[in-house]
Amino acid sequence: MMNPQNSKDNDWVWATHFLAIFFVVVCMGIVIYSVVAVDNIDIAKATMGFSSAILGVILGFYFNRERLTKESKGKDYFMLQTREFESACMKLTATLSNLHDKIEEEEDQ
Repeated sequence: MMNPQNSKDNDWVWATHFLAIFFVVVCMGIVIYSVVAVDNIDIAKATMGFSSAILGVILGFYFNRERLTKESKGKDYFMLQTREFESACMKLTATLSNLHDKIEEEEDQ
């Protein structure tokens, strides 16, 4: 059975993969072109620096994506547990307060 939340998150996965592959191919093409065809060393350094920076960002994202997703899900789980614990504490505090009030009423009578 498919979780509707997961299907909603996965609708645009193909687009991110396509964009990443597209930018990698373009940046690698720029690097290869600047190494092979560009005679001016300053222009070659600038284009290679730009392309390698974008490639580094894309590769860093894809190598860390699984870890970041796992950490995000773990954070969401613990936040849910914290909210449930706080709710249970509030209910317990209200129950104890009501019990304390009843005990004081009984002692007064």
